[in-house]
Amino acid sequence: MRTCASLTILLLAAPPPALAQTGRQALAAGTERYLLADYSGAVSLLAKGLDPKAGPPDQLWKQGVERLADVLVVLRQDALAATWLRWAARLAPDFEVDADVVPPAVVRAAAAARAFVDSTPCDRFVARTEFEWPTAFRAETPGVVRLAAATIPITARIGADQFLRGGESRRLPAGSYDVVTSAPGYLPTRLTVEILPGVTTVVGVSLLPETAGILYVVARPWGTLLVDGQRIGYTSVAAHRITPGNHQVRLQRDPGATTDTTIVVAERQQVRLSWVARQDTTGVRGVDSAFARLDAGEVERGAEMLGDVLTPHQPLFPAAVRARALARLAEVTWSLGAKDSARALLRQAIQADPFYTPPGDALNPELQTAYRRVRRDTPAIAIRAPRDTVLTPLRDSLPIEIAVGRPGEVRLLLRLTVPRPRDSVLTVLPVDSVAIARIPLGALNGSVLAPGSYAIEGEVAASGRSSSDLLQLSVERTSVDTAAYGSAIPGISFRPETRKSGVSFRTVREGIGLGALVLLVSAAVNDGDVSGHSIPPAALLIGGSVAVGTVALKRSTVRIPENTRYNDSLRAAWEVRHRTIAVENATKLRIAPLRIRATREP
Repeated sequence: MRTCASLTILLLAAPPPALAQTGRQALAAGTERYLLADYSGAVSLLAKGLDPKAGPPDQLWKQGVERLADVLVVLRQDALAATWLRWAARLAPDFEVDADVVPPAVVRAAAAARAFVDSTPCDRFVARTEFEWPTAFRAETPGVVRLAAATIPITARIGADQFLRGGESRRLPAGSYDVVTSAPGYLPTRLTVEILPGVTTVVGVSLLPETAGILYVVARPWGTLLVDGQRIGYTSVAAHRITPGNHQVRLQRDPGATTDTTIVVAERQQVRLSWVARQDTTGVRGVDSAFARLDAGEVERGAEMLGDVLTPHQPLFPAAVRARALARLAEVTWSLGAKDSARALLRQAIQADPFYTPPGDALNPELQTAYRRVRRDTPAIAIRAPRDTVLTPLRDSLPIEIAVGRPGEVRLLLRLTVPRPRDSVLTVLPVDSVAIARIPLGALNGSVLAPGSYAIEGEVAASGRSSSDLLQLSVERTSVDTAAYGSAIPGISFRPETRKSGVSFRTVREGIGLGALVLLVSAAVNDGDVSGHSIPPAALLIGGSVAVGTVALKRSTVRIPENTRYNDSLRAAWEVRHRTIAVENATKLRIAPLRIRATREP
């Protein structure tokens, strides 16, 4: 009985499961409901577990945001899912969903949320937000926005028609709102906040006087900037508002190296500090002039000059220089707060030259992270080979360097035009960022690449024709010392292979018969009154000649076997020497070094 009574008391005293969970416990419980497909039960627990005061935005917190957004999309609450994703992206700048785990709809919503956050203003040194989490969540519950009280009479306009004074609150539906805070004699500030269901969002501001100065700091290698002990952020820092007076400025670099200076800021003064260890040059006059302005802290003027030299109507310059200029312009744009535009410039830099990688001392960690993300999302490829090299076909191979933006499977195709246009696949390999493919110059059957003009095309599979690059090759065989072929066998070296046989009775009879016939024909046509002879002497000469010629020509030919064998041996020996020289020359030509010249454009 006593046991049952105790159990009854415990059950009555225990709070409901959703209310009993706090902080990370609620997040773990919500994850369990999510995995069991209990989406309605998972929403309140996941939302409760995302309280920033319960812990840092670690991996468990990020997974909770992913799962909450997924649940809301499944429940057809896309607008609320977008609000939570924007809130997470604003709270944790490095937040991104795992595209291999979450559904494509959540990936697209997270990308849209990141773009929205990057395009909305927020000066964290003037305005700050805090969140008061409720004990329970309901999707239909409105949120609360409160303007923190201040020592000056501040007012805030929220959205288009909502106004608050310091210390006042207002209930608003969940969503994103523009907040403009102002006070007489002070610079107004504008920020965007996300109102979450049941959450009280506290907006606190520390407005700067209208006479505030502006601080610009450029450093290479990059560092962390502190003003009066307060961390401002990574360099470069552009258009940072600062109150007039004396300030202690510190540039802190890893590992532990610091540079300190004192600045005196007058009213509305622009202060520019430059800690540049080495000047950045490219050899292109317009680009180098813009870089010099940026290194001097003249951010706006340097950015304007870079924008001018990068316009299409300006003369073309090497792709590597263009990529460096775009990356430097992205750094400046990032420091001015236009992060979405900076990512677009980084994408252009990758497309201009996928081989370009910013040096480690040029981009601060935030910009390096953005560069890596943009690179993995940008379809781009470039291939290159040694500009002018000499290789031995059967021993060496032609190295082809490959650089891609988005990782993928790369195909290298050899374009041929003779005897008919066609493409031949050279190799297929996966490339994550940069790789080298070695193309053999000889085949297994011993044949080698013939001299001529070729084109090698590299393309990333399933990325379209936009992700392809062409490399033109000119192949020449170097000079080879080949052996000369021997001259033909002189005719005097050959022995006669036939001889005439003796005269037969039949041959004599045919010769005499033909001679007599010629004599009779001559006598028949003779006119004795004119020639004075019955048979002219010429007729006798002609007949005798015919008879003798017939006998001579009618003699049969007899082969001489020993002379024939002798002549055949001479010819065979000459052909063996000829074939030997031909084989030796072909071998020399096959292994002769090839000179290969490569250009990026055909």
